[in-house]
Amino acid sequence: CRKYGLTYTTNVDQTLGMNRDDFIKKIEEKGYDEAFQPFIDHYLILVEQLKNEPQYGVVYDLINEAFDHPHEKYNPAIKRMIKAIREKDKEHLIYVEPMETWGALETIHLVEPTGDPLTLQSFHDYNFRLRGDDRWPTINRDFSTMYERFLPAIKYMIDHGTVMHCGEFGGFETFNNPCIYTMLGDFLRIFDQFGMHFHYYANRMTVRSRADGSLEESLVNVMFRKYFKAGYFNLYYPKGNGLMRDE
Repeated sequence: CRKYGLTYTTNVDQTLGMNRDDFIKKIEEKGYDEAFQPFIDHYLILVEQLKNEPQYGVVYDLINEAFDHPHEKYNPAIKRMIKAIREKDKEHLIYVEPMETWGALETIHLVEPTGDPLTLQSFHDYNFRLRGDDRWPTINRDFSTMYERFLPAIKYMIDHGTVMHCGEFGGFETFNNPCIYTMLGDFLRIFDQFGMHFHYYANRMTVRSRADGSLEESLVNVMFRKYFKAGYFNLYYPKGNGLMRDE
């Protein structure tokens, strides 16, 4: 992946062969702590393999969209997991998503700070999408609407002195609607202003093949190329420390 500039993502509960129904049933039969333990055990296997990778090369996003995890159980379990990971790997970032929802901001206030300086709170948000001929901005939705939506994340960062990660956003029509430049630019303005990490979720299509076999890049690709070319990304971070921008 490093050689070709690719990102590889694995969903841990699927890796363990554990779908939602299996996990819920295991909680009912054995209790939450015992049901959660396989996640910790599996991460320790991953950490042993990945702990010596470059700092920018690996992030542990612990539990994806922890809908079935009650906050009073989830918070201490996550702290146990982080403690176990840090005994082996003190370098790589960790993301913690809200529980009792599909990663949404509505429950970010229930997530307890972990005390680990390299752990970020993470959320998903799909409230701003372009479908077909949708326009952006409109009389009802614009940059200020986006700001208002992200206020819980911004407030959490200020209250707890931590960093936030928008782990999924986007997923909109990407090939024919030039409003994507403005909408994606508004996302990036917020992320830059508050130092948020982000991962754009492409809805599985940012490049498509034409009838003649050639490839067509999406406007998302074009916009990100403009964004990185501007030279603002990581502008205030010192060079060195093995960061990708120096390679």
